[in-house]
Amino acid sequence: MKHVFTFCISLLMAMAVLADEWTLTSFEELEPGDEIVIGSHDYNVTAGTYSSMGYLSAIPSTFEGDYNEVITSLGAGTYIFIVGGTENAWTLTTTGGGLLSTPAPRKLNVEGNGTSTWKIVTWQTGDVVIESTDASCGTIQFNAASPRFTCTTASQQPIQLFRKGASKPKVKLSYQGFPYKRTSCEYPAYRAGSHITLPTARPKNAEGLVVVGWSYNNETYQPGGTFIMPEVDVELVPVWGEEGIESVQSSAVSIQKVLRDGRLIIVRDGVEYTILGGRVN
Repeated sequence: MKHVFTFCISLLMAMAVLADEWTLTSFEELEPGDEIVIGSHDYNVTAGTYSSMGYLSAIPSTFEGDYNEVITSLGAGTYIFIVGGTENAWTLTTTGGGLLSTPAPRKLNVEGNGTSTWKIVTWQTGDVVIESTDASCGTIQFNAASPRFTCTTASQQPIQLFRKGASKPKVKLSYQGFPYKRTSCEYPAYRAGSHITLPTARPKNAEGLVVVGWSYNNETYQPGGTFIMPEVDVELVPVWGEEGIESVQSSAVSIQKVLRDGRLIIVRDGVEYTILGGRVN
């Protein structure tokens, strides 16, 4: 029986913070709607006040903690960005509606000119790489010699992300009977409220039955569907059935599969969804 998933989640050490403080965060924790600021905790500055010369100004802010991992006061002019988009194509929009973008190498603005989607990677140190999806424009870095934040292919100072308020609790997700490779990975952990796309694999058991769904808390979820993480650890239980089964029943939900115009449609309590969990209009 093969493993459904095998991967590791890197975690940053958390500390108790107030709701109006900003904590060092990793890209794995980002979700659409999060409020973040870009900063350099080595130089006690945050990014803000766009210059027509193609950079964001370095705004002095108040950092605290052993590693300056918490911002307790943002300097005037600091941009607060609202996270949007998806992994490998994030968008960062200011509270005033400006879209962080790069029109050309060594240029950065909040006017939406040029490329406005970003890839974000976190190093073990907590530093992040915010790379334009137009790789020729480079990554957002801090220029310490002439204090500013810009997008460049040159090697300058690393930056960090800080999210408003304390982190949501991390909870673990496991699949009964499908253990992870524990020699190198713990069970993956997610923030409560995260939307998880369930595996589409339908492995067989010794009786020749296949996984036709995943059950949790008296509700059955289709393979490839969306599961929203609660604030407790979750173990999803496989629902076994024959290959080609047309209906999955649970004590609370009735689910049917319909093939229409070459598309597999999931009918759940009379509402139609795609196989990935999106509602059909």
